[in-house]
Amino acid sequence: MLDGVNEPFRLTEVDVPAPGTGQVQVKVRAAGLCHSDVGVQEGVIPTPHGLPMILGHEASGIISAVGDGVTDWKVGDAVVVAGFGTTTTGAIEAVKRGGRIVLVGLGRTDFPFESFEFVMRNIDLRGASSMGEPEHLQAVIDMISAGDLTIQASQIEFDEIADGLERLKRGEVTGRLFATLPE
Repeated sequence: MLDGVNEPFRLTEVDVPAPGTGQVQVKVRAAGLCHSDVGVQEGVIPTPHGLPMILGHEASGIISAVGDGVTDWKVGDAVVVAGFGTTTTGAIEAVKRGGRIVLVGLGRTDFPFESFEFVMRNIDLRGASSMGEPEHLQAVIDMISAGDLTIQASQIEFDEIADGLERLKRGEVTGRLFATLPE
């Protein structure tokens, strides 16, 4: 939980609402650290609902409940929510010729990428907001599950989050950092 700009994170219990129609509830087991998290912590990126808030839009976990109308997912399914920015540039380098990259969310309005590789390898780049098409995210999950997409990632513990965010600020992180949550 981040209570205010430039304040430390704290581990806390929160009430979790039941999923609504067409929604799932995810018990998060790990969350990626992202430059947008740094921006929120520093007060550079505004939050729609203010602080305090729980950061971490790059999460993985297990579905713990499903709302009415959910048919493609069930309790116990493992799920991942992916990010953007350097993740996208890394995907452009890694995707196969003719492959598709789905940019989920908008933490940055621009990101540099190698246009020669993008064009010559006929890569399909699509955007998806939180209101995007579920099959785009499912395609990414399927690629990871099949071993067709490998993500360079380093695990840290919850009490190392502040140091991890500082490393992100200094540009010292290759790939992704993710924090695991205590049981």
